[in-house]
Amino acid sequence: MTISLTVGGVQRHLQRPKEELLEKPLARLLANLSAPGKGKKHKGRSQQATDLSSAQPASASVAVLAGLTQPSLDASSVTNEAAWVTGHVLQLGEARLPILRNPPLIAKLDVYGDAFVGIPLVPVPQLLFADEDACSWEWEVQRPPASVWTRVGGDPACSAGRGVQRTYIPTPEDVGALVRVCIPPARLEATVPPRLRVVSYNILADQYAATERAKSVLFGHCPEKYLRPTHRRPLILGQLLEFQADILCLQEVDESAFRGLLEPGLRDAGYNGVYTNKLGKVAEGEAAFFRSDRYELAARRDVDFRAAFLARREADGPEDAAGSMAARSPLSERYGPALAAFLEAHPSLREALQRVGTVAQLLLLRPRDPRHAPLCLVNTHLFFHNDAPHIRTLHTWAAVKEACAFLQESANLVKDCELEPTLLFCGDMNSDLNDGIPGALQLLETGQLGADYWDWEAGVDFDWHRTGKNKGNSGDEIGEEDEGEPKGGPAPLPEAAVVRPDPAACGLDLSLAWPRPLRPAGDLQAPFSNYVSGYQGLLDYVFFSGEATNRKYPATMHGALISGFACAANVHACAQRLALGLATCSPPLKEEEAVGKPAPPHSVPVPYDPAALECVDVMPTPSAAELGSFLPSRSLPSDHLPVVFDLSFLPSRARASGSQGPRVDGGASPESPRCVSTQGPPPTSAGGVRPAALHAVRAAAAALAGGGVVALPTDTLYGLAASARDEGGVARLYAVKGRRHAKPVAIALADTRALPRYVTAAHLPPGLVGALLPGPVTLLLERRADAPLAPGLNRGTASLGVRIPDSAFVRAVARQLGGALALTSANASGQTSSVAVTEFQQLWPQCEAVYDDGVLGTDRTGSTVVDLTRPGTFSIIRRGAGVEAVCDTLRAFQLVEGVADE
Repeated sequence: MTISLTVGGVQRHLQRPKEELLEKPLARLLANLSAPGKGKKHKGRSQQATDLSSAQPASASVAVLAGLTQPSLDASSVTNEAAWVTGHVLQLGEARLPILRNPPLIAKLDVYGDAFVGIPLVPVPQLLFADEDACSWEWEVQRPPASVWTRVGGDPACSAGRGVQRTYIPTPEDVGALVRVCIPPARLEATVPPRLRVVSYNILADQYAATERAKSVLFGHCPEKYLRPTHRRPLILGQLLEFQADILCLQEVDESAFRGLLEPGLRDAGYNGVYTNKLGKVAEGEAAFFRSDRYELAARRDVDFRAAFLARREADGPEDAAGSMAARSPLSERYGPALAAFLEAHPSLREALQRVGTVAQLLLLRPRDPRHAPLCLVNTHLFFHNDAPHIRTLHTWAAVKEACAFLQESANLVKDCELEPTLLFCGDMNSDLNDGIPGALQLLETGQLGADYWDWEAGVDFDWHRTGKNKGNSGDEIGEEDEGEPKGGPAPLPEAAVVRPDPAACGLDLSLAWPRPLRPAGDLQAPFSNYVSGYQGLLDYVFFSGEATNRKYPATMHGALISGFACAANVHACAQRLALGLATCSPPLKEEEAVGKPAPPHSVPVPYDPAALECVDVMPTPSAAELGSFLPSRSLPSDHLPVVFDLSFLPSRARASGSQGPRVDGGASPESPRCVSTQGPPPTSAGGVRPAALHAVRAAAAALAGGGVVALPTDTLYGLAASARDEGGVARLYAVKGRRHAKPVAIALADTRALPRYVTAAHLPPGLVGALLPGPVTLLLERRADAPLAPGLNRGTASLGVRIPDSAFVRAVARQLGGALALTSANASGQTSSVAVTEFQQLWPQCEAVYDDGVLGTDRTGSTVVDLTRPGTFSIIRRGAGVEAVCDTLRAFQLVEGVADE
């Protein structure tokens, strides 16, 4: 038998006897992982291509598990034939790969002879476990001097834009060009219990693709003909059919598209579906489909968030001179008086909640087989605006609250099922990771959100009339929820001289009632799901009821969900395009108490023991190179990519005899598991090198909050960071660096909003701070006496260096931490600054984690340090990156260069 796997982009093949014991191939794998430079050379393959030591640490181990949640097999007694079967899992260091036996495979793809104009090119594939008649063909050409591949031949309207012609006849325009043929993956097979395939997909409403702004600005890269409904709608239907999903959650669905194509087309394929229009004037909303041979619709409710947050005065109650809300209202009756009081204190937010047209679908799906678990499905598309994360947080909180009440009221409809209902929360949440973990995601994962969480403060400037209807940078439209045009443009951010309110005064303590943690399928590791010019971010999610600990699962799907194969380069050479890669998943999380806050009244209308799921497969996100351009495009009809996950039910306790199912008791059920915090654990081993990816922000912030030191990339050099308000963390930072405490360090902030809490900047010209930051500059300003900093940080110094690096990762870590980072260059004191993590390897063991973003450049001067403590003047303390631009900006604001103090 042949064992094939891919590690760090390198494919390995082991030829082993079926009757051989498993310990033999595992020993071979371990030897390759642990012995750098020992990889066997193959013809035409470089040593680098077979060296696996760069993909895993020298201490890596390998094992075959009976399943993602099962123990490893006894390698000394199990044969290869019994071990390498579908459903088992290969553990390779910290990563896990599901094993797929006999997947469809194209072992080789050849075209005989040279390519000539007018003579057909005939590719001949060598197939394993596949039928040539089931293959489709995609021909592409790259004509110099262009470097992009253009689709040619075939029928673009067939099979979601795939061509069907096996042969291609070169034209005179192809002389000197490269031609390639791709055989896309075979159609997916439908899942069977206990597996469940779930898709969430914002399909881009036709009305938003047809605006002049969309055609000329947002989607100006895409020819207008490909934005037309007649082109896009069939492609969307083709995509949905290919997924062979059990659950389809769609957003931005035109009502006419649902009635005229999606509902009848999917019904013919065995799906039932429901549609919910948004509030207001728009004719688009959410649609949810489910496979009718597995589920039936037991109950349905549409959540009107305007009504959910409606706060009206009592009809016959007294009204004071100010016209304030009465103590009793629908809010206080349903969610507790704290929310009503909070909205009373934030009238702009209260008004916005009555303007936004967001809705959510709640579906209770009863399994055809009563031995399986019912599903409570939430499908929503949250409001988008850069300054409105608090609205998304409140809508997320209310959606889960409403789902719990919905389940309580519908419990008798699924009482004959053996398992309690489980929760799926799907949709376009318009909450990316670019600034840190948004409150909406944090709330779902932890079940708690504090009033001082960072994105409450981010919404403090939101006002519907000034900013509510202006578009943000993701390309998503919010619809016409309000009549007329916005009054004026977005309000400018306050100047640095304005002291921001205490973050604790901006928010509200929230908690969810669901007894199991809700986990994000894919562990937030996808780089993006919205890919348009000027913006890329992860916006689309599937959350599910998981177990009390974070399980590891693969980051890519196998078998039919890998990319296809390509034959390219003047039709002579063959090359495979595989999307199989290994990703290190988050370490297990510690179970903690639920923040120490009592649950609000009427907060636990939930089943005792809902069924639990785990994510076993993830469809990989195409790279930017694979997409070829921004979205939408000729063959990809939306500005979003679908997110596709295979979930699997875990063994769960059946209903206890006499169980009453959901209940309301004003407190947590003693039988329910404790709420689990996924605040983000420190890395499991000191000095571990991890990618500086946005999904790692929470773990980095948690390590800092625990008094640790991490290394991370800035916009100039690699730095060592600690929490600037943690005395122990600051002391550790100096110890790791080997720096004298008399020598100050700078602090790094998330944005200019935080600046007035740390330094005095009232004397600076308006707009200067925003013109300099973020960027490769450190501003030296007078330190505030009440700055939230550790007493030992720069003790005895009146000034403080402040940085806001042009690094999304650093700013997101600071924002997630909720305070400043103490920051210094990542090198031993007196040594050369580092532009790559390998240059300070001797410091790794003293760091909780090292976050790698590759080589940052060649300039090792660091940031430019400028003294702005004296009004009207500036002094350059250190000439660093971008010093000329910094000086030009300072002079443009009428500052005069002075002499730096000794």
